[in-house]
Amino acid sequence: MTDTNEPSDPVPTADGSFTFWHPDYREHYHSKNGASSESEIKFISPSRLEDRLRHGPVRLLDIGFGLGGNAFAALRRAVACASHPLEIHSLENDPDALERGKVVTRDPEEQRWFQKLEEQGTLHLPQVELTLHAIDFRESAQVFSGQTFDLFFHDPFSPMKNPQGWTLELFDSFRTLAADSACLLTYSEAWAVRAGLQRAGWTVGETPGRGSHRGGTIASPDPGEIACPVAEPEGIKTIPYRDPNLSHSAQEILRTRQEEVNQWQHDHRSS
Repeated sequence: MTDTNEPSDPVPTADGSFTFWHPDYREHYHSKNGASSESEIKFISPSRLEDRLRHGPVRLLDIGFGLGGNAFAALRRAVACASHPLEIHSLENDPDALERGKVVTRDPEEQRWFQKLEEQGTLHLPQVELTLHAIDFRESAQVFSGQTFDLFFHDPFSPMKNPQGWTLELFDSFRTLAADSACLLTYSEAWAVRAGLQRAGWTVGETPGRGSHRGGTIASPDPGEIACPVAEPEGIKTIPYRDPNLSHSAQEILRTRQEEVNQWQHDHRSS
């Protein structure tokens, strides 16, 4: 049900593109510093998508399709590149996301893409295929078992609002799907997120910010893919979000981590 106390119309951002307020998570889908530029700075540019496409086909797992910004930015870049094929698998289990996306975009072509995804679940363009999967991202390892991906665009709502998307166990499940030189990109710089990635076997680095946008995080099974690695976390920073069976609620995940933080603080006050 829509919260009538919050905006239900597209929200302009600083670069002229639009985002939307999500009434359940009570967050905007994108930074108000710029929805379109956020996709470029946090995902497209640090993924080196064009370079990867010049060398061979690329498979992308887009975690949190949302309003389509990251997937469509990758799609446009692949079409413009006109090199090897790009295969995108986007995950989104919010039935209202596509409708919100159609309202937000001012691009008639993107509106047709949304319509095609609503009707058929897939979109075919020269050198690009995009498939939308209406699943919880915690089902990824099961749904895509035996497959590998070259890129992961990880874009759930924030850890405090959507902690199910930021757990050690989820990052471990993505690790089983990662090609040797795969990269995972996300906007979050949180140490709990980076600790979860590191403990799940990823080498973790930071991506640069630009203008009013802060940097983000990049992770890969291959340390050679990480230009600016981050230091190993210490103290409370080593405590990730946990979801042992990939089935806990947001409240359970947040409570468990807070209990671990409280225990760490108690132990170190006593020592």
